Amino acid sequence: MIIMYTKTNLDVFSTAEEEIPASKLKNYYKSVSEHKDITKLLMVLTSVVSSCKAEVMTCLDSFTQFHSVWDEDKQKTVAVSNGADCRFHLLLERFSIECRKTKT
Repeated sequence: MIIMYTKTNLDVFSTAEEEIPASKLKNYYKSVSEHKDITKLLMVLTSVVSSCKAEVMTCLDSFTQFHSVWDEDKQKTVAVSNGADCRFHLLLERFSIECRKTKT
């Protein structure tokens, strides 16, 4: 959908909506992806991401101690039922123990 602005005799802009058929739309993907500046920027971006990969993986590894958070079934963990409060406290206690282990 394209919004066209037309100037009326009162110098006020009004809008008119007009549908353009898909057959008249032009795909610019190829011309953009093959543009020399885009290609150059893509190479720079790839280089930057590659150089940061080791640091990101090291940071990510520091979170493996909390794997039980995403390994467990969320619906079971967060379920609202009669024993939900008790399960929450057990889960909290388990995480506290894990945190104390990592500090030592």
